[in-house]
Amino acid sequence: MTTQSNFPVPADFHGFLMWDKMHCPRPQTALTEDISLRQLSVGFTTAMDEFASPFGFGYEVFNYYAYAGPAPIDLGTEAIETRIERYK
Repeated sequence: MTTQSNFPVPADFHGFLMWDKMHCPRPQTALTEDISLRQLSVGFTTAMDEFASPFGFGYEVFNYYAYAGPAPIDLGTEAIETRIERYK
């Protein structure tokens, strides 16, 4: 058996995402993507940054379906080791 992937993923995308079947099982409208999913990404990432997590949370929409995954937080001048120690 062979598999073929013609899924429209941007060439500059790097990371891991998984389809959020629980919260977004159906195609998303542009309004839902802009108001809900983008704001959830910002809100969760802001909260995780307050807890010193090295990763945030982000939604991406491909072909109208919502995919969620970790998003690295800009640490500025802080070393990753220091950040992880504070996170513990």
